[in-house]
Parts: sequence; C-alpha cells; structure tokens
Amino acid sequence: MCVRHLYSNFRIEHAGLPLKNILWAAARVTTISWYEAEMDKMKEQDEEAWKFKRQVYLNTSRKDRVYIMLRMANRRIAGMVWRHPVGPRIVKIIEKNKLGASQCIPRLAGGSKYQISHMYGGEYEANVFDYAHDCYKKEAYLSSYEPMAVPNQPNQGAFGCSTVQGAAQTVPNQPNQGTVASSTVEGSAQLGSVNIPIHQKVSIFEVQSGGMDKIGFIKKDIYNLECSVNGKLRNHDVELVTEYFMAEQKKNEGFYFKIEGDGHDRFSRCFWADATSRRAYGFYGDVVVFDTTFNTNRYDLTFAPMLGVNNHGQTIVLACAFLSEETTESFVWMFEEFKKAMPGGEPKTIITDQDAAMAIAISIAFPTTFHRLCIWHITSKFSVKLPRDAYNEYWREFQKAIWDTDNKDEFDAKWNIVVTKAGLTDHPWLSSMFDLRESWVPAYTRQFFAAGMSSSQRAEGSHGFFKQYISRRNSLMDFIIRFERALSHQREKELVADHVDAFEVAQCLLPMPMNKQMATLYTRTMFQKFEQELIQSTACFLELKTEDACKVVFNVSERKNWETRVAEVVYVKDSDHASCSCKRFEFVGIICKHILALFRRDQIEYMPEKYILKRWKKTAKCGLVSDANGKEIKDCADPGLLIKRSTMSRLASDVVEDALMSEEGCEVLSATLKCLQVKLKLLKDGPSNNEVGGSSSQTQYMKDPKRVRCKRRSKGVTGAKEKAMKRGIRHCRECGHIGHDRRQCPALNTP
Repeated sequence: MCVRHLYSNFRIEHAGLPLKNILWAAARVTTISWYEAEMDKMKEQDEEAWKFKRQVYLNTSRKDRVYIMLRMANRRIAGMVWRHPVGPRIVKIIEKNKLGASQCIPRLAGGSKYQISHMYGGEYEANVFDYAHDCYKKEAYLSSYEPMAVPNQPNQGAFGCSTVQGAAQTVPNQPNQGTVASSTVEGSAQLGSVNIPIHQKVSIFEVQSGGMDKIGFIKKDIYNLECSVNGKLRNHDVELVTEYFMAEQKKNEGFYFKIEGDGHDRFSRCFWADATSRRAYGFYGDVVVFDTTFNTNRYDLTFAPMLGVNNHGQTIVLACAFLSEETTESFVWMFEEFKKAMPGGEPKTIITDQDAAMAIAISIAFPTTFHRLCIWHITSKFSVKLPRDAYNEYWREFQKAIWDTDNKDEFDAKWNIVVTKAGLTDHPWLSSMFDLRESWVPAYTRQFFAAGMSSSQRAEGSHGFFKQYISRRNSLMDFIIRFERALSHQREKELVADHVDAFEVAQCLLPMPMNKQMATLYTRTMFQKFEQELIQSTACFLELKTEDACKVVFNVSERKNWETRVAEVVYVKDSDHASCSCKRFEFVGIICKHILALFRRDQIEYMPEKYILKRWKKTAKCGLVSDANGKEIKDCADPGLLIKRSTMSRLASDVVEDALMSEEGCEVLSATLKCLQVKLKLLKDGPSNNEVGGSSSQTQYMKDPKRVRCKRRSKGVTGAKEKAMKRGIRHCRECGHIGHDRRQCPALNTP
C-alpha cells in the first residue's frame, strides 16, 4: 500500500502536524509491538484518527507482509527440491526454445563446440558447457529467497523470534548478520580494536579471501554486524568498565579506581590509575602537566589525563579521569582522588592553561603546589589581543623582555618601557597578564623545578598521540581497551630506552673526567643535555665581581647572537654551594654552563653529588614505593607471571607454526585447544558458579552517561583575523585591515 495515498485520505478529516508525524513514524516500523506503541500515541492525540488508521493500515500492512514472507518461504522450499541446475523461469524459456530447435541444424566444431545453421539463414556457435550464466543457476535462485525478515506475533517483543510456515529455520527479527562467519566476526572485532573503518575491513577480507566473490558476505553485512554488537552492549557500558576495573584490581591490588554518579544512579565521572603509573609518580611526581581533551568517546565526556616526565625526558601517564563537567567541583574531586591514589604527597609544580575553574581547584586541592600557566597559550594571544600596528612594531621587544631577562626587576623595567612606548599602559589584557606574571614569566618561575617545561605542549602532544588509537565513536569500554593499547606502546619506548642505558654507554665528545662520570650516571637523553652545557662552558669567561668572608660573586659572560650576555654566579663558602642567576639547575635539574665554567676555573674534575638529581639517573626507578598505608606498590602482583607468560607464548607460537604446515594439523590443534579451553574454564570457575559470591548479576551498576555538552575548544580565543580567514574574507598582509588584499591596499597605491 502506498503510504502517500493513505496519508492523502487521512489528512482530509484528520489534519495537523502531530498526527502527520505519528502516521509516518508508524509507517516506518518493523514490528507489531512498535506499531502498537505508535498507535497508542495517536490514540492519546486523537481517538477518531486512531480508529481510522487502525482499521485501514494495520490490516493491509500485516496482510501484505505475511503474504510476501510466506511466498518467499514457499519459493525457498520449492527451490530446495528443484531438480534442474537453473531456476524455474529459465527452464520455461528453454522449453519454449525447444520448439524452434527443429529449424536448426547442428554440426560438431571440435571439442564441446557446435556450429548451428538456421534453415532461414544465420550461423551460430554454441558451447554445451556455457548454456547458462551463473546468475541463472539454481544457487543464485535460492540465494535470492534467503530469509531476511519474518512477521512478528502480537505477543512477542520488538526483538522476538517467529517461524514462517514451512520455513526450514527460525530467523531473529533484528538486523541480520547475513552469512558472516564466526571467524569473520572475530576478525572484524580485532580490526575494529585498532580503529580500522568498515570499508577497509572489507578490503582486507577481500585480499585474504582472494576476491570479492569469495568473501561470503557484502559490506552491508559488516555494517549490520557492527550495529548488532553495539545494540547488545548498549546500556551496559558502565557495567563493562566497572567489571574491567574490578578485574584489574583483582590481578594487582595497586590498581586504583573510583566511579561516581550524578545522584540519579547515572554515571557522572570516574578516575583510575594503574600500579605502573602510581609507582612512576613515586619517582617522577615532582612535576605534573594537566590538560583536558575532547572527542574521545560517544558521550562527549571530557578526558583528563595527568602527565609527568620520566628520567629519559619522555611523557608518561600518571592518572586519568572522565568528567561530565569542567567545573571547579569536578576538578577538586579529581585532584582529591589523585592525592589518595598517589604516594609521596602533592607535586611541586603543576602546569596548566588559563582555565579559571582549574586554577581555583588547584588552589584548593594543592595549596603547597606552584601553579604555572602555559607560556605558549599566553604569548600566542599577543597577536590577537594587541592592535595590529602595535603588535608588528613591538612584539620583538616584548619577546626580549619575556625571555632574555634573568631577574624580576629587570623584567618589570623592560615590560614597562615597552608598554609605555607602544602607548598600551591602559590596555586591560596586558595589565591582567602583568598581574599574573609570577605564574608564567620565566624570570619569576625559573626558581621552581619544572623539568625544563614552560608550557603544556607536552600534554597537547600526548593528546595527539592517543587520538591515533581512539575516536569519538568509541564507547567507554572501547576507549579503555584502545587507551591501554596506546599506553603499552608508550611504555614500550621507555623500556627500550632503559635497555639502551643498561647495556650501552654514551660516547663522550669531550675527554674530560666529569663528562665520563656523567655518561655513566645520567640517562642518554639527559647526558646529551649536560654535555651541551659542558661544551658551551668553554666559551664562557669569568670575572670576579665581589668577595667577602661569606661568599664570592662572579660575572660570567658569553657571546651569543652577536650579543654579550652576563650571568651572575654566587659561591657560598660555608655551604660550599654555587648558584646562578639563570636558575637552570633549579628549573631543569641539570647544572648550567656558568657554574661549569667556575668548576673548570677551580679545577674540579668530578661533579659533586649534590648537583646530580636522582630523577635523571639511570637508576631513578630503583627503590620501593609505598602507598599511604605503607603497602608496597608493585608493577606486577606476581613477578614470575611475566616469565610464565613469555614461556607459554613461545611454546604456543611454535605449536601454531607447526600446525599451519598442514590442514590436518590445523584441525587437530583446533580440536585440542577447544577441549583445553573447556577444561581451563572449569578450573577457573570452580565446581559451581552458584557458589561464587559478588557476581556481576548481583551487583548494582550505574546507568550509562547521557551525552553532555562540553566546552571543547571554546576556551581558545579566536580573533577577527582568524574569523575572517575562516569566512573567506580577504585580509591585507600589508596594513592588516579586512576587505581587501595587498594588491588593492590603499597604503601602497597612494601616490
């Protein structure tokens, strides 16, 4: 029945947009129960319209559907006992052509070929083995009547099952998976775990099978399979994540997690940190970089990783969280959980961008931690916040004031000079940045250790790395699995660097005792930084400035970029300690070239131990790490587990390689593994599953989160220049105005 004609008759007496929407929704249903639900909506809206629709549409649609499905089932049953190699319609055509065969004379033309001469003229060549195309054969005929859908009985649910009269099998009334084999289902899941899209999955299966005609399914079947799997997991996402976290905690007590709801038994936020991350915080927890990122899951929850730096200068993950809101309360909750999970107390420094809620939360949760703002985010706004002419003329001077000053008074003086020259003394944004100078200007912040970081770019790079493995379509469980895979790849780089440092010694460019000493103590990355300072110290010149009974002050000058820069080194006699105005040792943890020049003058051949930070040594991870209760945190609960896993993996790999040499070997191995899998399951579950307490069926889980509206990148400032470029409006590079380009610039064309 044509729904458009039905609606034309329906709207004569029952007009209105609500009834129209309900009618079309009912026309698109695929089950009787779904149809009844739509009819109930219409009954609430207009009972007369409901009587009209129920009388006409239900009877005709149900009758037509049942008739078509029963006809397809009967055709399929008849085709199974069909004795001809081609379909019934082709047999009729062949029988009809037999009548004209008497007018033709065949002659053998060699092999299976014949030359056919018609009595009224015409010569033809025929091959007895090519008398029917593959599309006309019995197999193609049967495939066209494969079961696709069945009528649902009124007493069944939307995803119930029913049997067609005479049909050979029962078909579920849900998205069909076609003829996709179980091996293909597993392969599709494995490819999906590495974010391979469906069209590429089909291409991979095509190459494996040897052609599209040998795959055994079409691309639509894979899409239906994905929908079916997602449908089964829907509303169980938080349950799966909770069970996964509990399983990880059971394997290793060092795994920490916390999940909270929103007051309506629905997921709101979660925090987790594995034993490896908690142990790493015990060694490298002095500096933390924190930034949020988006587009990582289907619920638009904000992903908030807390990052650190290891002894190789590599980024490491210390903890992670999902937040439904970027509010002060959410950040405080996360930071409090972070303090509970991590050993060693608060970090010394935390680096973030300019987020008001984040800043307030840090002051509440980490009162003793120095909060440093990302200098890159601030300096990148100068081109947007300042007038175009002022930016072009004075930006270089702002740069020199920010980066080329070593003490606070010098910075304040240079900043005020530049602001006065530019006529921006009353500029509100510059005034606010000057008030916050203690949080981002190097002259104020270098006295605090930050592992050489002045921005949160390490977090931005980490987000880019992890987004190679995840996508915004992932569920929470999908995200956790893909994130763990990315995390293992990241940690593998750290293991490779540890291996290099354990079995190799870096080559020294300078044959000095101190250089050789640090090559054996520092990791390769940190040694290269130290060696560069040592090389540059040879170009520094010392000049005695003042000396008294307590200290000696030197001026250390160096020539750089055609300019002479002078640093002040102070040596305190009582404590036998040297410090420099550049604050590199306090900021990076590696001694600067100015102090090294003083050591060279005093002929100090070996580095004193107090100038060598343990966090940069090869042995930085040696030692025990305990939680707040005094319990040791271990990377692996069973140290022999890795050895057992390695041994069994090697044995299994050898067995599989031997079995692949023959089909019989594959069958024997497959049967043995299935039998072994059953025995291991019985061994794992015990004599009876009913005796195990605290099962997932008895545990109350939270509901999956609703999709939230996150701030995304609205925090970033978009200026008129960027907006104009996005709209395609011309922008002049000469004068900076919008509406014309350089060729029509009035400033250049004025005589």
